[in-house]
Amino acid sequence: MLSQDFLRFIQQEKNLSLEFVERAKACRKNVYLYGGGVHKQYVVSFLQKHGVEISAILDSFCQGNYEGIPILLYDGFLLSNWDSESL
Repeated sequence: MLSQDFLRFIQQEKNLSLEFVERAKACRKNVYLYGGGVHKQYVVSFLQKHGVEISAILDSFCQGNYEGIPILLYDGFLLSNWDSESL
């Protein structure tokens, strides 16, 4: 069972996930998700649920797409966008 102090701490802790969502929506630039590992389905689902459009997923090992979102090779993406203001 949680102690009252720990419960109070959890209730007062700032939710950085929702803060990121607000910043991403306000920025109005491309959002790139780095990494296509085992957690991508949860991250993509969370961001889409909160209205954040993901421009691409950057991965070091494979390319393709995930639910209509392009998966790009990280190194190739950096080489072709090295001077981009969107990074």
